[in-house]
Amino acid sequence: MKKYEVDLLISHHQVRLENRNYDDSYCQWGDINIQQGALLFEGFVSFDPIPDETFGAKVILSISDKHVIKDDVHRSIVIPFLYNKEYPLKISSALESHNISFELDDGLYQLYFDILEKDEVYYQFTLIKSNDKVMAKYLINDDFGGVAGKEIHFGSL
Repeated sequence: MKKYEVDLLISHHQVRLENRNYDDSYCQWGDINIQQGALLFEGFVSFDPIPDETFGAKVILSISDKHVIKDDVHRSIVIPFLYNKEYPLKISSALESHNISFELDDGLYQLYFDILEKDEVYYQFTLIKSNDKVMAKYLINDDFGGVAGKEIHFGSL
């Protein structure tokens, strides 16, 4: 398993994983995106980190062959994520961006996004290489409107 960890200044309800050139349309949250806590595009995803204010948080990206929902998870989502090595892989927010230097194969991945809390809130992205396109959905019921198995829609809606 490969792991990358960064302290990220999170603001504007966005913690992102990017693998495309930035485009303003990728950050235009519609009412449905706000309700589902996610704005999804192929290779560019933005998740609502839940707290409202600007704050620093640990964000971890792991490349793995499995995903395990831990006891301290408050939200867990899976989506298909298309990676293209022609573009940099970045963990970002509205205020900061960090390039990730992993060597990944082009293609389809399952991307898991987890919000966790131990001493403080932190965020976990897990990428698992896959030949199957998973349905974007919540994996657990959560206190923020997520319902296990409920589909999460792509695009600005």
